[in-house]
Amino acid sequence: SDYRNYLRKAAGREQFDIVFIDPPYAEGIAIDAMLRVIDAKMAKVGTLFILESEEELAPPDDREGLVLIKAKKYGRAWIHIFRYGEDDDDE
Repeated sequence: SDYRNYLRKAAGREQFDIVFIDPPYAEGIAIDAMLRVIDAKMAKVGTLFILESEEELAPPDDREGLVLIKAKKYGRAWIHIFRYGEDDDDE
């Protein structure tokens, strides 16, 4: 199933603490997939997104609460860790 179709069908049924996104590099869909998980209400406050891509990524400007925690290059792959929302339980 295409990730877009899956997320439409699964929207709101589950929420995740950690999401791994490792799409085909040529399609450049890592950020889109992450945003669709958030829009489908499948990310909790504090969810970590681990994305693999061919290039360095930045959080979209129009998405509040999405913070890039770390970006590191390993060979030809970039690994990015984003955190969604603020977790008030840690205070």
